[in-house]
Amino acid sequence: MPGTDFVLLGAADLCDGEIRGYPFDEYGVVVVRLGEHYFALENSCAHSGAPLSEGRIEAGARGPMIVCTRHDMPFDLATGDLCLTDPVCENQPRFEIEIRDGEIWVKRA
Repeated sequence: MPGTDFVLLGAADLCDGEIRGYPFDEYGVVVVRLGEHYFALENSCAHSGAPLSEGRIEAGARGPMIVCTRHDMPFDLATGDLCLTDPVCENQPRFEIEIRDGEIWVKRA
């Protein structure tokens, strides 16, 4: 539901460095916490459909990336942009994320 925000969980329930997937529409949401920064992207990889919640976090030239384990597709956590010079797929759809009253709220960007 574009434009509709919803709460996922308490911010303190997600540990630093944790990647967690949640059901939402047909693609789901993957949420990542790095220190005091939280990121949310569509969980279904734009390249292969694999769950990004099973991926890994790596340092990128512009900031942290989440890397899909199926074909090593790296996506910028903040923007969802594919971090390759030769694009082989679309950018990863992202969610706006906000901490309100200790809870993580997201909505499609």
